[in-house]
Amino acid sequence: MPKKRPHHAPGRRRRRAKGRGPSASRPAVDLQLSALLDAIEEAGADLDGVERALDAEAWASALAGTWLTGRAPGDEEAADRLTRALLERLAASREPRARAMAAALAAVLPGELGRAADEVAQGPGRPAWAGETAVRADGAWVAEDVLGDGASLVLAFREEGGGRHALLGYVDENLAGLLKDILLVDDPEAALERFRVAAGEGVTVRELPVPEAAARLRAGAEMTDMTFDPPVGEEYRRLRLLLDARLRTLPRAEPPAPPPEVPEEERAALVREFLASPEAAALADLPDAEDIAWRLVDYRCDAADGRPLRWSPAAVEILLVDWLPRKVAHEPDWFAQVPGVLSAMVRFAARRSGLHERFAAETLEAVERYGASLAEAAGDPERWGPAKGLVMRMRSEGVDLGDEEAVREWVDEFNRGLPPIGAGAAGSPGLLPSDAEVDRWIAEWEEVDADGVRLLREALASHRGAPPPEPDLALAAERLRRGMAERTWPHPHIRRGAGFGPRLPKRDDEVVVRAAAAYILQRNDLGLGIDEESVIASLQHADWLGAVIGLVRAGPGADARAPAIVRAIDRCPEVGSEPIDPDDRAHLELAFELLVPAWRAAGVVDEDERLTRLGEWALPRALARAWGGDFDA
Repeated sequence: MPKKRPHHAPGRRRRRAKGRGPSASRPAVDLQLSALLDAIEEAGADLDGVERALDAEAWASALAGTWLTGRAPGDEEAADRLTRALLERLAASREPRARAMAAALAAVLPGELGRAADEVAQGPGRPAWAGETAVRADGAWVAEDVLGDGASLVLAFREEGGGRHALLGYVDENLAGLLKDILLVDDPEAALERFRVAAGEGVTVRELPVPEAAARLRAGAEMTDMTFDPPVGEEYRRLRLLLDARLRTLPRAEPPAPPPEVPEEERAALVREFLASPEAAALADLPDAEDIAWRLVDYRCDAADGRPLRWSPAAVEILLVDWLPRKVAHEPDWFAQVPGVLSAMVRFAARRSGLHERFAAETLEAVERYGASLAEAAGDPERWGPAKGLVMRMRSEGVDLGDEEAVREWVDEFNRGLPPIGAGAAGSPGLLPSDAEVDRWIAEWEEVDADGVRLLREALASHRGAPPPEPDLALAAERLRRGMAERTWPHPHIRRGAGFGPRLPKRDDEVVVRAAAAYILQRNDLGLGIDEESVIASLQHADWLGAVIGLVRAGPGADARAPAIVRAIDRCPEVGSEPIDPDDRAHLELAFELLVPAWRAAGVVDEDERLTRLGEWALPRALARAWGGDFDA
């Protein structure tokens, strides 16, 4: 049995944050919400006189996009509440404008919110254009620049009312393929003609299958969603909901494959070829030319798009202005050699890839422009990342970085001079453990995980080897896929916690089990907010075991509300006999209140918060998986 502290142990006392939680009263918030809803209703005046459905949809996308697009982590639930409060306000209104606002919102809101808005839009006062929001795809194209910096994807649509429009999305390959901007145009042909005119400027235009264009836009949008404070254009947030609504009407296709890994031997061969090339002949006197060449190749393979021969002015700017100053610790003489080696690499790559001299010249100009200030930027401590900061401090104190023992002694001494975690001033880096300590902690934690899986198997032995219930599994997996695509709450949190990429697993059991385990796994931050995530992360092995064993033993229909789960933990003989003290109980209830919505979305509990047949099957497998085990093994 896992060795955990008893429920009454010191250090386990955890209180609900003051003013937080479902029961806290929020009169000030209510007043703010009412004022906000008043302002939103006033904005509905913009719909007066609108005759075209597209104009109403663009209005709704811009309006709702102010709180539904580009939300900070943890804001999804608040945005959902605001949307529902607005729909309730519109439903209670007898004004025709309320029907128009609801109809416009119904056209762009995803999933359940869109259906709720459509219900509100029914009845007297529903505008004539509300019956013309249907569209069909009318072609797709991509315009790509020869330097490979990005692609403009064009999706054209034919409107029910006879009009035609297009949405353009720019995918930036220098920023991991995120969707950087969106534009709405009335004349798709005029937009395409502008791209064709730009063909002489290094732009190629070709037609794409509609599903492929849609898949590339979806993948780019998901990458933007996963990026903290993404550098998006002015129209992005205004049009994101409209783009999502259009993408929901299109067939799905496989998202673009991620960049392939470039093996070490291929990188070494490329560096050797470069150093032997005529472009590198002038580098013979540079002592660090080979090391810098390796850095350039590794940067393009690991930190960029996996194409070591693709260089452009934008790629050069990111390397010289951000990546090298932030990541690489070297003497000024090393950085002084970088522009020369990079210029030779750009010429070599241009010859190898057949890039026109004109575009290579533009990239070389960028090397000259940004390389002039590289040494100064690299020596500015404010530009350093944390790892570089430590290395530079060791250098300044005379530590030989090639001497592993000297480095370890310095790190140990550095750690002894730091306050314990939580004891320092705000923003303190806390205690930096040695490698040996980290290895020991990991081994101990893995042992506790393994003990937990063994206990879980023993406690629920009769459930091992059971097949998943059908059609429950298929239906739950389909709902999860739809929720992930529509980004409805709490699916973005589940995606983060489960570590799902743009492409979900093909197996239904894999989707459901990983979704059920998402808040246990926490492969990434969940996006709930630091307070909420801290509460969930504080759950111990005994808490998880008591919850899952208790629910599964009680069987389908068991009460899965937070207080009932805590009672199940309290009664579970496998996790101890000490009663849970009141402070601990409140904390545990808050943790499971945060968790249950994700379990409901995964289909393991139902709308009445009772365990389902699927939950009986999935929860023990999810818990075992989160701890690195296999329940059925």
